[in-house]
Amino acid sequence: MEPIVKGEDSVFSQAMPRFSVGVLIFIALEAVLLFLSFIVPNAYIFVLAAFFLGGLLTYVLRSGNSITAALGAGVLIFSLVFEEFGVHLGFSPQDICVAAAVIFFIIQLLNGERFNFRWSWLSVMMALFSVMILISIAIGFFQGNDRRTLIMEAHTLLYYPFFFLVLASLKDEKEVKELIWVILIAAVMVCIQYFLVTVLHGGFRRVATYHADMFHFALIILVAMFFFTKDTLLRFACFVMSLAIVGGLLISFTRAEWVASVIGLAVLYLFLVSGKKGVWRYWIIFVVGVVMVVAGLFFLQEDSSAKMFQSPLAALFSQRAETVVNPFQDLSLLMRVELNNTAFQKFLEFPVLGTGLGSIVKYRYLNIGDTWSLDTSHLQILWKMGIAGGVIYFALLIVIFRRLLFVFRRTGSVFFKCLSCAAFAGFSGLIFLSFFSASLTKYNLNLVWAMILASVEYEAVRLGDNPRGDR
Repeated sequence: MEPIVKGEDSVFSQAMPRFSVGVLIFIALEAVLLFLSFIVPNAYIFVLAAFFLGGLLTYVLRSGNSITAALGAGVLIFSLVFEEFGVHLGFSPQDICVAAAVIFFIIQLLNGERFNFRWSWLSVMMALFSVMILISIAIGFFQGNDRRTLIMEAHTLLYYPFFFLVLASLKDEKEVKELIWVILIAAVMVCIQYFLVTVLHGGFRRVATYHADMFHFALIILVAMFFFTKDTLLRFACFVMSLAIVGGLLISFTRAEWVASVIGLAVLYLFLVSGKKGVWRYWIIFVVGVVMVVAGLFFLQEDSSAKMFQSPLAALFSQRAETVVNPFQDLSLLMRVELNNTAFQKFLEFPVLGTGLGSIVKYRYLNIGDTWSLDTSHLQILWKMGIAGGVIYFALLIVIFRRLLFVFRRTGSVFFKCLSCAAFAGFSGLIFLSFFSASLTKYNLNLVWAMILASVEYEAVRLGDNPRGDR
């Protein structure tokens, strides 16, 4: 299979220079932040201020594209797991960067800047889904749903329309590579923080934040890059970062994310062996998959694994793994089933347009309160947006996979061939994950999904203007 690297044309060398200083400053401040958090209470606040004044400004100003740089800075900021260090800000600091990106876009628009945008089936379906979000906001408002809950839900869903902002502002392949590297670096930074919180804060314990839902996607992109290039430096970087991601996956104890990773790697394997090189070129993916399955089966034996490693971490890991094969012993699963049943009954009451954003469901049997979000993204769309929103949502997912396949088959860029098959595999895992998580509806990661889709769509639009895919 053709490598990414051709002489000087390297993913690493092209993507890194324009934002390397800003990212290095961010990493340095992150290291200081983590160190101070064990010495000075709420040190996160002070280091965050330093980050804004130093790394953020350096990154944005040095980048050739202030819009994508601001959004990338937002991704780096929400990779900081504030709550796990005892810091509760009461707002989303990454929204400062998101607002800055919108301001940069408006300024450039007023200055007569020409943006790269073409309508396609993906952009049409994304526009329809964005309109459906606005309709659901209006329905929630007029039905008198809780205003605070409505705003919280709208806040994360409205990251999807940023697909258009990213797509319109991208100017060349280098900027796409910058965005992808920012996402990968953010995922690794989350893993580092998970490790430090798990080990250094009160012994071994589970670190449960929504950030873990991006691990399988980052791992798949890194594995794809490893096999699509012969650049030794890039391969080493991908290998080290992959180890960090695997560690984060394990200590997150997120069972659905484990399975999503295996599904994504299996799909990526099918893409890789579809070439002329044969199956055995990619034997390592098969070996890693077998090791993960065997390790999972071993840890299902809770007593033996805990005795062997004499570790509370091993006991917790085996306890979580055991619920995969004995799901009805897991109280959290039973709680989700109860909520899903209640939400489905609400959907039957308002089948066409749903109950609107901001609506809630209550636990019937456990009597422990209510919630506005299900751990099932697909059902949540039906509950809040009805059949109309569900049809648009599922049609959007189908178009996404068709568009990714289109780029993979037609592009002449090895980087986009790598990214498109990795994105196809990543979204395959994400679709499974969303049966057991709100990863497509509730979290700030919606901005990441929009950025990845816009990155691949940039190449799809170019291929529409140049059907042969020549560069």
